[in-house]
Amino acid sequence: MSIGEFIKDKILIISCNMLIFILLAIIILASNVDLIIILFIFCIWFFPLVSYMVLEFIKYKNYYDEIDSILEKLDKKYLLPELLKEASFIQGEKLNSILKEISRDMHENVKYYKDMQEDYREYIEAWVHEIKTPIASTKLIIENNRNEVTNKIDFQIDRIEGFVEQVLYYSRSNNVSKDYIIKQI
Repeated sequence: MSIGEFIKDKILIISCNMLIFILLAIIILASNVDLIIILFIFCIWFFPLVSYMVLEFIKYKNYYDEIDSILEKLDKKYLLPELLKEASFIQGEKLNSILKEISRDMHENVKYYKDMQEDYREYIEAWVHEIKTPIASTKLIIENNRNEVTNKIDFQIDRIEGFVEQVLYYSRSNNVSKDYIIKQI
């Protein structure tokens, strides 16, 4: 956050205070009051306002600089809400709360899709292992009844078995475990 951005955000407050002070100064000048008194009123009026705005700017700047610093160092930007310190002002607290809620929702959403993917992978694996039983029994029948037709069927069964292995391999491409390969002994 730059000082320009902060002033742009507070321009309404600054403008209103300047306008009211100018109106007050015109009224006081019309009453034949010395300029030194108007200057004194200006200092009394704007010193607390400027002091408050400087402190507020420092508070906001520290908060947003911390966020920028954390984001710059993070590989996984979605972890930002977990690393943020508690803010010392209401807007920062609200922003932290919103970021944590968004992060929690994102994690739930990712978990939902991971669970769906795991369920699908388990279904495919179960199907592949179920289909391997009829393939194996067909191969045994072919082995016991060799002729030209069964040799052609055996060739097609080998192709089917290859496709089934591809499906199994693809379904496990992220997680290789409990693989059952039926091979001729």
